[in-house]
Amino acid sequence: MRKIYLSNLLKLEFRSFVEEVIRIISKSDTKALHIDATFQVLIAKRPFINLLDVPYRSHPLSKEITFLNKKCLNYAALIASQMRGLKRIEDVRISKLIDIAGPATHFYLDYLSQKKLSEIHGMLKSFFIELREKPEIKEAIVALGYEGYLDELQNAHIAYNKLIMERIESKAKRSNVDPKAIQRDLEHWLRLLFNQIDLYQYAYPELNYRPMINELNVLISNFSRLINVRAANNKMKATKTKKIKEKKTASPKKIAQKDKQVTEKKKEPLLSIDELKEKEKHLQNLIEMVKASKRLKS
Repeated sequence: MRKIYLSNLLKLEFRSFVEEVIRIISKSDTKALHIDATFQVLIAKRPFINLLDVPYRSHPLSKEITFLNKKCLNYAALIASQMRGLKRIEDVRISKLIDIAGPATHFYLDYLSQKKLSEIHGMLKSFFIELREKPEIKEAIVALGYEGYLDELQNAHIAYNKLIMERIESKAKRSNVDPKAIQRDLEHWLRLLFNQIDLYQYAYPELNYRPMINELNVLISNFSRLINVRAANNKMKATKTKKIKEKKTASPKKIAQKDKQVTEKKKEPLLSIDELKEKEKHLQNLIEMVKASKRLKS
């Protein structure tokens, strides 16, 4: 039988691989082929394969919880801003109502959105407890015409807390089993099963393992190809990233070397007039020597 690095398969690939192995082997008489005991262990562990799904993402209730939280903040801000606006009105009745309701709305509702999420609904809970214990505050808010806003705020707050509890209970029911441990266990039993098939085809030559082995080899080849392609792509990406990093680190060095060469050239001292005349004289002597050499040859 062909070999495959089971640990290199992704979770969803591994899940499909195990399902296909079970499908292929199920078509044979496992008892006659002496692999039934190991195969039955794999069958018994089959339900755990479903736990190899993609890790949990956002909870289905989270979107509704976020909406209700925003609704609470909007109505809290609406009540608080309206109460602040009423303070500018010069009316004895309104001023008295503001004096009763204002301190509570200011303390609990003003700039509520600037607080942490853990504090927001604690503040709202305390606000409604105070309204229950001091009914005159609620009566003042109602008298000012904000009963509808207050009811909407309270209903959204209650619904928010209810969904929070439902989400906590739902998450608690999620499996605590480690998917990696499940995959390692399944890998162990698969290897054992493959080793038995590979060995028993020689130990029991009178039995025909070939059709099952051929089908398993095709399956292994297909999944090995996935592993190899992924490895090649990862290697290509790593090489490309390495070249980019080397280019980035090498460029400043080259620039620094060029700057150093230019600086060194600039630092070379200029020759004096006497030195220039001496060089010119030396050059003239060389020219004369070359001319004399040519005359001798001719």
